[in-house]
Amino acid sequence: MASQEMQAALGSVMEAALSPTVVPGGLVECMVTVTVTATASPALPPRPPPPLPPPPMSPPPSPPPFPPLPPMSPPPVPPPSPPPSPPPLPPPSPPESPPPPPSLPATQPSPLSPPPSPPPSPPLPPSPPLSQSPPPLPPPLSPPLPPSPSPPTPLLTAADTFLQAMLACDSSLASVQ
Repeated sequence: MASQEMQAALGSVMEAALSPTVVPGGLVECMVTVTVTATASPALPPRPPPPLPPPPMSPPPSPPPFPPLPPMSPPPVPPPSPPPSPPPLPPPSPPESPPPPPSLPATQPSPLSPPPSPPPSPPLPPSPPLSQSPPPLPPPLSPPLPPSPSPPTPLLTAADTFLQAMLACDSSLASVQ
């Protein structure tokens, strides 16, 4: 409050002192008159002591320790699955009858049979019967022709030989059975 009053008083004094007075010589004189009136102000109350610094902050309370975890139980063991049942066995098939012995090929004679005997040669065709004595021929003009040779023995073909061998084979097999 006192400082505000002093500022107001100083302001009024400065305005009055700065008012110029003109002198006939042309000079400007400024007379400054400062009047300071001090008024006793009531005694200020003693300043309160500065506030004490705040006490050092205590560390925040530590959070409570985590509760101990319960012991982990082992995972449940699934019950053992029963072993898969074996597939049903198929019914036993009837024993196979032994295959019949292969028949001997007709082209080969049995090794146990004796080799076929050569076929008998066909009998010679009978010579034509002689007729009654011919009449006497006139004397030939040319020399007489030689008598015609007898027909040759027919040769056996391969087919005949094979056929006779087959017949001999069949007869030997029939005798063995």
